[in-house]
Amino acid sequence: MLDWLENLFKKVNTETVKVNTQSKTRKTIIKILNCFEQGSPEFRHDKVDYLKDGVFPGSSERQVQITISYGLVQTGILPVFLKEYSDLGAKFSNDFKPYLPKLKLQSLTKDAKFEALLKRAAREDKVYTDLLESYFDKYYLGRADEWAKENGFKESLSILIIADSFLHSGSILPFLRKRFPEKTPINGGSERRWIEQYIAVRRDWLKNHSDPILRKIWTRPQFYLDQITKGNWDLKIFPIKPNGIIIND
Repeated sequence: MLDWLENLFKKVNTETVKVNTQSKTRKTIIKILNCFEQGSPEFRHDKVDYLKDGVFPGSSERQVQITISYGLVQTGILPVFLKEYSDLGAKFSNDFKPYLPKLKLQSLTKDAKFEALLKRAAREDKVYTDLLESYFDKYYLGRADEWAKENGFKESLSILIIADSFLHSGSILPFLRKRFPEKTPINGGSERRWIEQYIAVRRDWLKNHSDPILRKIWTRPQFYLDQITKGNWDLKIFPIKPNGIIIND
């Protein structure tokens, strides 16, 4: 049922896209995304959220989501992540193993021991937190890097906006691409014009969305438009204030 999700992650995990997570600009991108997703520039490894995603047939139960992964280890990827962690023979490997067969078959939202174990592993085991961050990097930033490279985007702000779209919507949504005229750089268009037109369309789509939760997020693309107005294409004009949170460097 969820094999396509697992195969997608395996594809991302084995591709040769180079992600320099140690560069200052890269860290700034991650901090900005964290501010929007977690309310803090730093990863909050022990924050566990629940979403109303009926991933099991006929289910309306909430499914576990670990916030650090922004939905990656929700649904079909959570078993992949925890199995990889368990196979490492790390501090809590044996504790997670009994949960592995359950994750594809049932919601564990009412399992207080499982939630406590997720939080404890995040607080006490660096192997766990490092693996979580690598999943985030491979699944979101890696995919954004790949899409940007394939379409000719190079600017730091462009990469951030593309990564934000993959993080929030899973991709650069095709129906939004049809709402503005500029071509991608690989097809002869201007990178900066494409990004500005795209993020303006994304803002308007969210601002007028029928879902009140999504309507609240229109300020997120507006933040990117503000960075464009400032000419902050290399993300080196500080302070930067995503979600009202100050990043000084």
